[in-house]
Amino acid sequence: MSFVSSALISFLRTFVFETVSVLVLPLLLSMSGIWDSIAVAEFMATAMTAFFLWHKQKQVFAL
Repeated sequence: MSFVSSALISFLRTFVFETVSVLVLPLLLSMSGIWDSIAVAEFMATAMTAFFLWHKQKQVFAL
């Protein structure tokens, strides 16, 4: 199951989070939104990773 989580985080980080950030943030923040988009995408990937770790920890300690 961990390889699925890893692949999903990698896909979301590379394609989904960065694409959405690059398309949406410039509309909200003009030129600075382009520069902030990578940081926002990295933050979303970190949050997703934390969620997967929390979920996995819950499964391990439930046994």
